[in-house]
Amino acid sequence: MSLSNSRPNISLREYQGPDAYARRSACTISLASNKKSNLNTHYANVPLPTRLEQICLPHNPEYELFDHKGGHFISKCQEKLSFGDMCTQSLPAKFSYASLRKYLHPNFEGHEVTANLNFGNLEVGNLVTSLIHTAGPLNNNSVLRATHWVFEDLSFCQTLSAQIRTRLEGSAVNWREGLAVECLSNLQQRVWSLSPD
Repeated sequence: MSLSNSRPNISLREYQGPDAYARRSACTISLASNKKSNLNTHYANVPLPTRLEQICLPHNPEYELFDHKGGHFISKCQEKLSFGDMCTQSLPAKFSYASLRKYLHPNFEGHEVTANLNFGNLEVGNLVTSLIHTAGPLNNNSVLRATHWVFEDLSFCQTLSAQIRTRLEGSAVNWREGLAVECLSNLQQRVWSLSPD
């Protein structure tokens, strides 16, 4: 990103009026303005006698979001903002299926993931649950997100539901399959919520 680092004339976090009511946080984004407050101009000190119009002035600053860490106004940012990195589920460093880690990013637009997964494994359960609830980027041609395109295919949804049902029936006889049942149930709920019928 090629934005020039600049400092706004006034930041709401430094403005003396509401400063007493501010709650401090680690967030580096706040409201700021390039237009000065009248308190920082020649209007701050008015000699007496004076007229009411010279004292009661409009509030000059025009606030917009400013990134103090990056040193730029958000509106000047040319790149699309993404919170994807903050919304992905973290997995242990020694994750057995480390090669599948890349599919956790919400902007993943892959069309096929083939793997022999053990749904009774806690790591796999976390991975699949995360993938189930990943929204992904917008799709302008559909109410579904871009990563959900496959759920528009009724045949796919029916086949997946049949596979889930078969696996759940097989898990019914094994009481140790609790994680697999939970994972498969979550997947089935997602199929029902995204499928066309």
